[in-house]
Amino acid sequence: MWSLGLLCFILSPDKTLLGYARILKRGGRAIFFEPFENGNAILGLIYKAILQHTLAETLASDVRRLLQSLATDSAVRKGREKSSPIFQQCEDKWLFTRSYSEEVAKRAGFSHCMLYPLHAIEQQFEKQMEVNLRLGIGQTREALPQWAWAIVRYYDDFFSTDLKNDLLIEGGVILQS
Repeated sequence: MWSLGLLCFILSPDKTLLGYARILKRGGRAIFFEPFENGNAILGLIYKAILQHTLAETLASDVRRLLQSLATDSAVRKGREKSSPIFQQCEDKWLFTRSYSEEVAKRAGFSHCMLYPLHAIEQQFEKQMEVNLRLGIGQTREALPQWAWAIVRYYDDFFSTDLKNDLLIEGGVILQS
């Protein structure tokens, strides 16, 4: 049983996982591809760093709006608390963490919870920024000036390889009953 980004849309993914745990045969697996808070938090810092740069006013207005929107989205969706009325209106509600995923899987009765990054760790923030530009405003990487790409590269180069493996922007979640 597998799903692409299902749990991030649901207010109570823990209840959904309880249902999956009940219907899976022993040894069966549920596989999900979900957004994660830690990688998206770093992206939020990158968006803010670009927007606070002295040259931010030179960015095209659609690029500024996109970066502001992405930074806000990352800030709103963090954490476990989803009782705010805004979540009734938001399509995407969750950015998951390893600890939450493992805790909920254990509570649901899964024997294993395995997480892995869906992105290659090399230039993961640069690649995600390119995806955001393309999907968000239909632009290529040329929509951001070189000084902005230098900020993105700073973050891509800052972390060790081991830490980058833990910085899930989007992750695969495999739960085994």
